[in-house]
Amino acid sequence: MNSIKKSGSQGRKDRKENLRSEVAQVKGQLKISHLFTKPPLSLQQQTTKDTDRLDTGSTAVKGKALGGIAILAVGVAFLLRIGDIEKVFDDWNVQAVPILFIVIGAIIFIVAFFGCCGAIKESHCMTVTYSSFLMIILLAQIVLAVIVFVYIGDLQTASRQVLQRMWDNKDAGQNPEIWNNIQSTLKCCGFDGPRDWGLTVPPSCCASGSSCIITDAFKTGCNSAVYNFIGTSGNIIGAVALGVAGIELIGFIFACCLANSIRNQSRRSAYQ
Repeated sequence: MNSIKKSGSQGRKDRKENLRSEVAQVKGQLKISHLFTKPPLSLQQQTTKDTDRLDTGSTAVKGKALGGIAILAVGVAFLLRIGDIEKVFDDWNVQAVPILFIVIGAIIFIVAFFGCCGAIKESHCMTVTYSSFLMIILLAQIVLAVIVFVYIGDLQTASRQVLQRMWDNKDAGQNPEIWNNIQSTLKCCGFDGPRDWGLTVPPSCCASGSSCIITDAFKTGCNSAVYNFIGTSGNIIGAVALGVAGIELIGFIFACCLANSIRNQSRRSAYQ
């Protein structure tokens, strides 16, 4: 009987020791996990964090408005420049590219204004709408850049062919005003150079715009000038479109963070 009592007592002691060991092990694990776990932010800290996001998002939206104005200005500048020499491009509707730039710039400005209103009013719906429009514009600009880079070579080849036909017909009195516009706008003279005109060089071949002699004429031929103008303009338009698209991608991310911060602030305000 005594041996049974001793064995029972020993069993209880063993179970207690095992239980204590397990409790100590759990406490140790909790202490270790606590070292690697960030404590939850207080309401004030979270509110401050969201306010910082609101300020950053608002600044990004204002930057997008300025970017829209810049794109619009670039489109207007190219449209005015191309307007003087558009006959060189024959059946190519080259005005469509700067016009599209103007439209995209205007839309960006309007959408950015919409985003500013959403940030000021702290409207989650308006900010999400702004983000959606921003993504659509971003995709449109990427498509525009791809089109420009793909067709720029074809446009250069077509312009050379048209320019050659215009030069061949100049003795018949055709296209005199077009040649004057090309030469004065692109600072060029003749097809390959001023000597193409012979002894009589038109006034548009000189910077003064009045009487012109061959020694004072522009040295670059209009064949090369038009070719280089198309290449440079196309590269600038494509690069600007891709550059602004990259900025818009960053703006889209900020807009999503802004919308999330506005929603979080609204939820916390409802529980206060």
